[in-house]
Amino acid sequence: MTTTIVLPEMEKAWSPFAAFQQLQKQKAEEAQQQQQSEPSDTSETASEQSIQSSTSRYLPGVASAPHPHMPVPTTVSNMVLPLPVPPPTAAQTIAAPGLVARIPEFAVPLQPKLLKHINTLSTKEELLNWVSQCHFLLDPINLVTCIYRLARMFSCIRSPDARALWRADLMANHTFLLLMRTVQSHLLHAQLMMMHNEEVKGLDARCVSNLIWAIVKLEVATDSNTLGSELVLTASPLVVRFLPNSSCQGLANLLWSYAKMAVPPVEVMMVIVSRMTEMLQDPHAAHSFDAQALSNSVWALAHIRSKEVDLDAAAGKPGCVKMFLQGVANVASMLLRGLDTRMDLSQLQACMMEAEKRFSCQAMVNIVWSFATMLGDECSKHPDFKLFFMQIRREAIIRLHATSSGLQLNHAWIHKLAGGFNEQALSNIVYAFDKADMLDKELLQWVFNVAALRLDRMDRQDDCFRPYEFCFKPQELCTLLRAAHQYIAQPWTFLAKLEKIVHARPHIISGWSTAELTELNRSFTLLRNFTAPLMQQRQQQQQAAAAAAAASLANPAGLLSLDQSTMPLQNIQHLLLQQQRQAAMPMMMPSQQLQNMAGLSGFNNTAMELLLAQEGLQQALAQYQQAQTMSAASNAALLFANLSS
Repeated sequence: MTTTIVLPEMEKAWSPFAAFQQLQKQKAEEAQQQQQSEPSDTSETASEQSIQSSTSRYLPGVASAPHPHMPVPTTVSNMVLPLPVPPPTAAQTIAAPGLVARIPEFAVPLQPKLLKHINTLSTKEELLNWVSQCHFLLDPINLVTCIYRLARMFSCIRSPDARALWRADLMANHTFLLLMRTVQSHLLHAQLMMMHNEEVKGLDARCVSNLIWAIVKLEVATDSNTLGSELVLTASPLVVRFLPNSSCQGLANLLWSYAKMAVPPVEVMMVIVSRMTEMLQDPHAAHSFDAQALSNSVWALAHIRSKEVDLDAAAGKPGCVKMFLQGVANVASMLLRGLDTRMDLSQLQACMMEAEKRFSCQAMVNIVWSFATMLGDECSKHPDFKLFFMQIRREAIIRLHATSSGLQLNHAWIHKLAGGFNEQALSNIVYAFDKADMLDKELLQWVFNVAALRLDRMDRQDDCFRPYEFCFKPQELCTLLRAAHQYIAQPWTFLAKLEKIVHARPHIISGWSTAELTELNRSFTLLRNFTAPLMQQRQQQQQAAAAAAAASLANPAGLLSLDQSTMPLQNIQHLLLQQQRQAAMPMMMPSQQLQNMAGLSGFNNTAMELLLAQEGLQQALAQYQQAQTMSAASNAALLFANLSS
């Protein structure tokens, strides 16, 4: 079957095949003339002279005239490359299986330098322009590297509008379409070699894995009828062929890429899962897995399961998915045991950066999210899975504590994309442990504390964070708001700061859905129901203080006998001592412990104001005490009576 596309802008009267055949013909003639004029010489010197003779028409510094269809090359980045040449037509370049164009012989030793040069190209226009001139010199690996390089460029773009514009421009570029079709022709040729039990040359497991990842990353396989989907399906037989030689990271990337497709090849995915299960159960091969590979692979299965796909039926092996999850849990537990995460404030940044490098918070949260999505509350019933979740919980609390300290101290690492628990990680870990029926007070309280500190960053105007940027997505925020209604922990500080931000900048919720706005309103109602009694108590204390001051001024002698007291003196002394200790507690604590306590013990702004009001009342009463000239017993009785009121 011959696949042909017509690209009018690229039609030229030139063919790389004709040039290559002419080169071969001239090379044969020169070799025949040399054999007739000189005795045969198989030495290294003779071989070098033969190569120099065969390539003298295309290398600089030679006396012979250049070939009429091939310009003299130039030197780019210390490597020999041809000058811009007329690009071939699509019909001439895109051959049928078994008729794939071979690169010129002189370009074979240039492939490593060509690969290095591809990685130096930094823009889409620069790379595609270079490919349009030199694609006939590139072997399959370098052709795939060009697509992989484009995917890397695309992944660095964060703005949705900029990504859409960049992708639309790419899809309209004829050179990119030619590049994709050329790679497809090599894949079809490799399949033909497989059908005849011949060795597949020019492609390997890493190349195929990078190709599929790049196509999915470029978002050109979002529909089953797109060229990207066609190319991915063409490469799938090679994935199975190269499976024994594939690395764990390559297999994980394949699962992730397939899961992102509109119509994923589930059968191929389950073959990969079976292979990864064997590797996870092998003690030697299991050490090659890292946290990112485990996270990507298990997330892919959870994403496919959410589409109501029966994975065990697709694998033809009951219990295949659970065996795979068991292997992931065992290897992840081994990696967690190898961590030595400590809360050392003097070396907090170095410890957290090392922990993030070995087992990132995002990978840790994605794993438990995937387990909870696929298994639900079975995670708390299965002994191995429950033990694994408890390991994650211990490590998560340490990371949450470190993230809280980093936010308060404004460390540089906390402002990076993967710095500690970001907004998405906070939401996902709450969802995972709630889904697994293992959400407890300590974990949720730390999540609320860090979430409140994340909201504080909105009011900061520094280089690390842009002001007035709301980092929480509506879905992430609603997960935390639903957890607040479970009364497991105290979310009052988090809710109070969120209400303040929404009241000051209501535009941040303008795009929310009706369900999300309803959840937000429910949470604010919960906050008002909690703060109403506190406000009433505060008003009563203010009124009592005013009444006590008026009574003291109305009494000329400033006396209150012990008989007029409404409670025994011992009870009054005990009450005063207890309230003095409570009022002095915040002042005795360091500022950092006070902030932590404000987040962990359910203190909110209203509660802190009540403490300050009580402290102000005691100071006022102390001034009255100093102004009086009466005995110590009378002054103490007056102070106790005012406090008790």
